[in-house]
Amino acid sequence: MHRRSILLYVVIIVIAIAIVVTLSYAYAQYNIGNIPNAINDKSRWFYGFRLSREILRHYIVEVSDEYRTRIENILRSDPNASTLLENGYSIAVIKPIVRFVVQGDGSIVMRADKAVVILAKNGENKAKVYVDVINGFVIEIVKCERILKNRMTISSRCSSTWVEALDDNSVIR
Repeated sequence: MHRRSILLYVVIIVIAIAIVVTLSYAYAQYNIGNIPNAINDKSRWFYGFRLSREILRHYIVEVSDEYRTRIENILRSDPNASTLLENGYSIAVIKPIVRFVVQGDGSIVMRADKAVVILAKNGENKAKVYVDVINGFVIEIVKCERILKNRMTISSRCSSTWVEALDDNSVIR
C-alpha cells in the first residue's frame, strides 16, 4: 500500500508540472503580442528556430546602391506602393531572395530575381512588398496596422493587395 501511494503522488506531481509548464508557455506566447514596441512576424514562437537557422548559414547579403535604386524605381512605378511611400512609409529593409540556378554545363549561378521590401511608418505600421526585380513589377503588398484600443490591448489588422501580372500567358500571384 505504501508503494502504491508514493507512485500515485509522483504521478500527480508529474501531471501538475506538465500543466504548469503548458500554461506558462501559453501565457508567455499570448503576452508577446501585447508588447507595444514589438513589430515582428506573426510566427513569433518559431523565432528561436529561425535565429539558429540564420546563425548556421554564415552569410550576409549586402544590397548595392544600384540594386536599391532599382527597387525604389519599381516601388515608385507601382500605384499602390507609391501611395504608401507618399503617405509616410519609408524603406526599412530590402531582403533579396537569392536562388541558385544550375546551368546546362553544370555551373551554378546565383540570382536575386525577387526581393522582399519592408516599409515602415512611425515604428507602428509596416508593409511587406514582394517585388519581381527582373520583370520590374510589384507582386504583392501586405500591409499591417496596429491599433491602440486602450492602454492594455493592441489589435493588429493586416490586409493584402494581390497584383496580377501576365507573363507568358501565366498569372503570377
